[in-house]
Amino acid sequence: MKFLLEHVGKLEKQTQDAFIDDQLVFYGSDSMKTAFLSSLPLDNILFFYFSEQTCIPCINGTIEVLSEYFPDYIHDENIIFISPDFPARLRDDCYGKRLLSFYLGTIGLPIENSNIPFFFTINKNMEISSIHIVIKEDMERTASFLKSFIEANH
Repeated sequence: MKFLLEHVGKLEKQTQDAFIDDQLVFYGSDSMKTAFLSSLPLDNILFFYFSEQTCIPCINGTIEVLSEYFPDYIHDENIIFISPDFPARLRDDCYGKRLLSFYLGTIGLPIENSNIPFFFTINKNMEISSIHIVIKEDMERTASFLKSFIEANH
């Protein structure tokens, strides 16, 4: 576990302060209603990124912890799910939410290639201001991150 935490810590540190290219995004499968990512009110948004390839227990555990801290996460517009490889037919209802899709198909971070779920926030300059990689063996760590997010933004 110690090695895993060290590895995750390095990945988070490498990704912290990285920039995301502004691009067109859309919700669900409706690619006709696009907007630039920078047009979203980025100050209080918590993004949850995961791949369809991510293990189901990781996602389910994360959703369980998320729902403890955000009981109405399904309707909370400040909680945004991203899963670029999720099947298009399911993008309008993925764990109760419409996925945010990126026109280029990726947010442009190297961590996306790691196939690990993570939370992140970005500032108005499109810079990663916080990142948290989910470790299914340590959901308390994720709970602490969500609690810190709430304290910082509410």
